[in-house]
Amino acid sequence: LNALTGQRYYYQPSANLGVGGDTVADILARITDLAPLNPDIVFWCSTFANDITGSTSEQDLKDDFDAIAAYVKNTLGAVLVAGTPLPRNHSGGGALTAPQQTLLNNLKSYVLAQTVADGVIPVNIYDNMVATGTDNPDPIKFDNEGGQLLHPTPAGAYQIALDIKSVLENIYGNYDIPDMSTCDLGLNSDLSGTGGTENSALASATVADNWNFYSYSGLTGTVDKTGSDKQLIDISYTDSRSYDIWELQATDISTGFVEGEEYYMEAEIEVIATSNVRMGVCLEPTLNSSGSYKAMSPYDINAWPDTFAGTLHLRTPNFTIGASDTNIDPIFWGQMNSVGITSSDEIIIKQARFVQN
Repeated sequence: LNALTGQRYYYQPSANLGVGGDTVADILARITDLAPLNPDIVFWCSTFANDITGSTSEQDLKDDFDAIAAYVKNTLGAVLVAGTPLPRNHSGGGALTAPQQTLLNNLKSYVLAQTVADGVIPVNIYDNMVATGTDNPDPIKFDNEGGQLLHPTPAGAYQIALDIKSVLENIYGNYDIPDMSTCDLGLNSDLSGTGGTENSALASATVADNWNFYSYSGLTGTVDKTGSDKQLIDISYTDSRSYDIWELQATDISTGFVEGEEYYMEAEIEVIATSNVRMGVCLEPTLNSSGSYKAMSPYDINAWPDTFAGTLHLRTPNFTIGASDTNIDPIFWGQMNSVGITSSDEIIIKQARFVQN
């Protein structure tokens, strides 16, 4: 959602209070955990996710929903963005019973009947997540976990984000990706010039100043500059490696940042086309004083899913500079699928910057 909306609704991962397996009653029991965060908007992306196959009555579920919405509105002074229940099935892949599907449908209708005056912005995240002509989860948009289709795949998460984005833009309007053309820490933020280097399987590559392109053997394609002087990466890969296949690394930043202060990275990326990729592109600030790659994980952000096309604004979580963090290595990287499947990745990296929070 944030990648699609210029990070308008960005929050730190610590503000994600979701707990796997929680029922609505569980959420209500710890609703006061929201208070220290002082939120303006509370996102509850899939209401009643773990209640459809439970034993709580429909009326009790609705009453608990009302209590949660009332707390968010009246105590926090915030608005609740509430997604409908998602479609689901039973373990082993069986469909819900008729009474369970009726309960789901009734709760979906109840959520969609809420209004902004109630302190709730309802979002229908059900209809675009079902298999065509059924009430069953779309197997492309849910992981198959032993026959259960419960958790969205990247493609499913992307669809949910589109549904939420559409509703929020009708209320709050659009939000443009901010300008990132300046960076005080020596990073070539707009990826201009052609003085960069490459260490790759390609015969040649044209790379932006102060950036280096690296890849593994078996990669084919083009790394070049666009007519507007941005960095184009248009590559394919067939060999059986399922990890990061290419990397675009900035020259190390070794001065200008302050120990104990918080920073983040952000980037504007246009995804033209991808096929059979695990990640079209990932943005990561690596603290490489120890020489280890991906040292900042999970402080990275991925452009998902496969087959997505469009412009994204990626932003990493905040990270704090420690005493041993003498260099920062901004990296873009991509993962392709393996076992002989041809994967392709065509993206334009337009802007990137490293920012003190």
